[in-house]
Amino acid sequence: MLSLVTAALSTAGPQQGEITVGTCHYLLQVAPVPQEQYATLYLVDITARRAAEQQLAEQREFYEAILKELPVGVSVFDAQHRYLFVNPNVASSESLRQWMIGRDNFEVTAYRQRPRALAEQRQHQFEQAVTTRHDVHWEETVEEQNSTNYVLRRFHPVFNPDGSLRMVVAYGVDVTERRLAEQQLAEQREFYETILNELPADIGVFDPQHRYLFVNPVGIKNPEVRAWIIGKDHFEYCAYRQRPIELALQRKQMFDQVIGERRHVTQEETIQTPQGPRHMLRLMQPVFGPDGAVRLIVAYGLDITERYLAEQRLQEQQEFIRQVVDTSPNLLYVSNEYGHPLFSNVSFADILTRSNHLQTRETDDTPEAEELRQLAEWNRVVLATGDEISGEMPFTLASGEVLQLQVVKRPLQRPHGVVEVLTVCTDITELKRAKREAEAAARARENFLANMSHEIRTPMNGVLGMAGLLTRTPLSEQQQEYVAIIRNSGTHLLGLLNDILDVAKITSGKLEMERIPFDLNQTLQAVGQTIGFQATGKGLHFTIEAVDAPQPVVLSDPQRLSQVLLNLLSNSLKFTEQGGITLTGKVLADTPATLTVNFLVTDTGLGVALDKQESIFSTFTQAYADTSRRFGGSGLGLSISSSLVEQLGGHLLMCSEPGQGTSFGFTLTFAKASGEEIQTLQQTRIEEDLAAAVEGVRGLRVLLVEDHDVNRQLAQLVLESYEAVVETAADGASGLALFERNVYDVILMDIQMPGMNGLEATARIRQHPDVVRARTPIIALTANAFLSDNEKYLAAGMNDCLAKPFDAAELVRKILALHRADARPTRPLFALTDLERTARGNPAFVLRILESFLTHTPQVVSQLQDAAAAADWSRAAGLAHRIKPSLKLLMAQELHPFIATLEDATATPAAREAAAKQLLELLPLLLWQLQHYVSNTPRIPRNGFPTKQRPAT
Repeated sequence: MLSLVTAALSTAGPQQGEITVGTCHYLLQVAPVPQEQYATLYLVDITARRAAEQQLAEQREFYEAILKELPVGVSVFDAQHRYLFVNPNVASSESLRQWMIGRDNFEVTAYRQRPRALAEQRQHQFEQAVTTRHDVHWEETVEEQNSTNYVLRRFHPVFNPDGSLRMVVAYGVDVTERRLAEQQLAEQREFYETILNELPADIGVFDPQHRYLFVNPVGIKNPEVRAWIIGKDHFEYCAYRQRPIELALQRKQMFDQVIGERRHVTQEETIQTPQGPRHMLRLMQPVFGPDGAVRLIVAYGLDITERYLAEQRLQEQQEFIRQVVDTSPNLLYVSNEYGHPLFSNVSFADILTRSNHLQTRETDDTPEAEELRQLAEWNRVVLATGDEISGEMPFTLASGEVLQLQVVKRPLQRPHGVVEVLTVCTDITELKRAKREAEAAARARENFLANMSHEIRTPMNGVLGMAGLLTRTPLSEQQQEYVAIIRNSGTHLLGLLNDILDVAKITSGKLEMERIPFDLNQTLQAVGQTIGFQATGKGLHFTIEAVDAPQPVVLSDPQRLSQVLLNLLSNSLKFTEQGGITLTGKVLADTPATLTVNFLVTDTGLGVALDKQESIFSTFTQAYADTSRRFGGSGLGLSISSSLVEQLGGHLLMCSEPGQGTSFGFTLTFAKASGEEIQTLQQTRIEEDLAAAVEGVRGLRVLLVEDHDVNRQLAQLVLESYEAVVETAADGASGLALFERNVYDVILMDIQMPGMNGLEATARIRQHPDVVRARTPIIALTANAFLSDNEKYLAAGMNDCLAKPFDAAELVRKILALHRADARPTRPLFALTDLERTARGNPAFVLRILESFLTHTPQVVSQLQDAAAAADWSRAAGLAHRIKPSLKLLMAQELHPFIATLEDATATPAAREAAAKQLLELLPLLLWQLQHYVSNTPRIPRNGFPTKQRPAT
């Protein structure tokens, strides 16, 4: 205390210090009076404050100790994503934790030598949590040196009472063991499902409510129906299969019996099919849980039709034994216990006379002896068991011909007690042959369509999508050429697949053809580029003779023409081992309106014999039996090509001779493209380089509404590679909710989605009260890319259509085209000088005025549209007068003349109509510019610290 007084007197200034007396704490203030050489002392008791500070420190230490001991990683970030706190579960090293404080996510990730993509992902989730003001959680994959770890992370934003962001609390839980367990469980499930799928029995699993949980391919062959049936009951399945409701009731009764009696139940049922009655043996087995409740019902179904028919035949034979013996073409005989025939019918006696079985001993090493041993063995089984036995077996004739017999043996109880064997044999040779041929044909069609669809369409989306992304990476010229060939070939392959899956449309003449302008020579060059590399690889000469016309731009379907030429060239390439292939486009007639061209593909290959030439145009047919094995191919190419040429207006002709090569040709007459169409085509030829494309798409806000995960991820990846800002939704309702909250430059809308589909969502968007947002460009993403479908989508309010799988460049081109068509003028339609003068420099007041204008003007625009459509110029004048003061305050000089014309009672209706049209075009643009300004202007909240809103446009 004395030292403070001395210091105060010596410095002639006040002094302050803290002193402690026992358990009390005081703040001592010394006020000197230098002239009098004394000082006034003031004591303030701060004991309570010091106790509160100590308690606060203890609480802080307590909570920090809890956070440090938590078995999860906990981090706290400020609004700039800088670390404020890190517990040991995040970083075990105390020095590392201290180093992390104040540093951001990217610095820490780089220091810990982890991929930048990891930091970018965390940054994105951080921004999403802050923007949405809700928790964001995701699963993160962290690649360590010797392992891969999975971490469940969550960002929890914490806000101050005034709404500003205070902090973001992050949690991280290592779920690696759970993921590994899930993976092991999935593998086990796949293992057991594989067993069930491979069992030669109809197997289904139901829940206690009789809903399907699983069904194997024997039960339902069609994979789409198998997927559809999950969650459905027998009533829905029978309705889908158009089977009588009595069958569903019978199965329901059986199911209820299993549930009620808690035991397995077996019964037979008969199903009427186009091929006749199908007899099934059904068994249902309950599966109980640990609590004794029924958990599952496992159902087995065995097709016993053949057995049923055999039993039926035997019963009829017993009833009409004499008639059967006298008239039946079946082989029938009765043998004793030693296998010696005791009785036979005429058919059996006849076949024995045509065979050597009577002269053969069972010990001989001949086919006949093996057949006798088989019959003897069946006899022994029948006699030993007393049961009927049936089976198929060969029967060799003396001529060497082998018949296929369906053999049925059963014991025959004679009146005197001796058991004999009744044998009935049916010659099923022709039936088996016909069945094999029918099954082979069906398998050929089914396998081809299924394999082509699965093996091509499944990877094609990834191939084309990733090839598109690859083109925008640094590549050499040769690599660019390779990628171009991949993309061209993939596109044509996809088109071919679509045609194969729609053969019915091709053959019925309902295939839709495009009619767009294209350059014939560019088409020939594109086709040639695809084939040329392969021809060179085989050591063949490949020549293209271009169409010699001043302007070879015509109207037709370039994809179909390319498909035909590719089919023919691929065919030539397949069967040509030396020499060369020539593709020629020869002009036959050139008129002001049309261009007639003969297309000819000539090769020096194997050639085709005259008697085989007609058959190769048939579906699933090739010239020679070993063609597919030697050269590959489906046997569909020429059939499809012939149909396509006819659709294009020509006829495919063939000229070939074995050893002399083959020529395929057809002649088409095209309508010439107009000057405007040629100019449009030339404009579309201008390929934007990567920088221009990125610049065009960069920053565009895109809403992607797509229910298919892979398609959604691919589209998002493509757009984000062009630096677009993409938000995604998995269905129409979610997409509409995002649209209501945000403003987008372009919307990509899938058509077929669960719940609200793309057409319904589009209709809702077009009805939005904000006329600017209601005009947001929408591109339909569709797998039904036929002309009639596209017309339907455009009529529903969509701006363009894009077929899946899409080409990345085509997607970007369509987005750029729509965005440029919808682009706002670069000149500003407003100025804020007068408004800022009125606001006396208060920016918050300026923003409130602008927001009020943005809120109320869209309704005026809508009413003005209605008034103009009804030619109600009196009402239009009133509406124009209502917004006139606001436009004047905004210095929207360009709109003033049109306001004046609408207000002018002496103006003609035509003048007012023109003014209304101009005003209705400029008002939405003015609203867009104001919205853009407001969304990108920093806000000044009451705490005085500026914040930046997330851009809404």
